[in-house]
Amino acid sequence: MTEDRSPLNLTTLSADFLRCLYRDLTNKTVIAGGIIKSDLVKLINSRQKIVCCGHGSPSGLFGVSKFPEGPYIIDDTMVSALRNNVNTIYIWCNADVFVLKNGLNDATIVLMQLSLNNMESKWEPLRRRLD
Repeated sequence: MTEDRSPLNLTTLSADFLRCLYRDLTNKTVIAGGIIKSDLVKLINSRQKIVCCGHGSPSGLFGVSKFPEGPYIIDDTMVSALRNNVNTIYIWCNADVFVLKNGLNDATIVLMQLSLNNMESKWEPLRRRLD
């Protein structure tokens, strides 16, 4: 499969407040629902950077009823594909537990316990890492 250099942003619609992270990126693909996991694996395997953001738990990133296969869109069934992409950013509460539990030791960054206060300035260093 041909590698696409644009970041793949996997987000849940319940996390609209995270859009400030990637809204200014011109070359991106945002997945906010309606995709099955096997198709998502293909996209993950074809991208140079992956950003998973939204609401989650130690078990993964919630699909928030926007994805057809269960309560999570990122869970232990996706670990193999994620492990192959060392440029993955995980942004959800308890993402650190998910990363450690699944041995995703090459995670670029893990953020948790997100706050809505002063979001723009807090995200600027992370946005620079996406470029």
